[in-house]
Amino acid sequence: MKESMDSLTLADAYRAIYGWYTANKNVARREYPSWADEYVAVIDNLPAPERATGAEMKAVMSLVNTGCMEWAFRKSDGRHMMGDYARGIRRTLGAEADPSPDEVTQLRSSKLWPFLRYSRREEAD
Repeated sequence: MKESMDSLTLADAYRAIYGWYTANKNVARREYPSWADEYVAVIDNLPAPERATGAEMKAVMSLVNTGCMEWAFRKSDGRHMMGDYARGIRRTLGAEADPSPDEVTQLRSSKLWPFLRYSRREEAD
């Protein structure tokens, strides 16, 4: 039986996602070779859970929901699917699940910045 996600925190969800993706990053090369290069680059730039900012954690949840990490949306760590963690945070935080404008500014100094949709919007402007 699955554990309830009612008490899921952003840090807990990030820790679970970080752990699964870093342990399984080579799975993408086999299953989704067209995404693998970008995916592995993202994983190689994920901040460790104890160093990740709230903005970085929120950005990673977005990558799981609709970005280059979506390929493992239905993969499970034995407790929950990766998408369950990302959607659970969206339900818990509501509109605050996405980085605020101030947090997007903070993300500019993150190693994740080149992989985020916010940076791509700026490049197009």
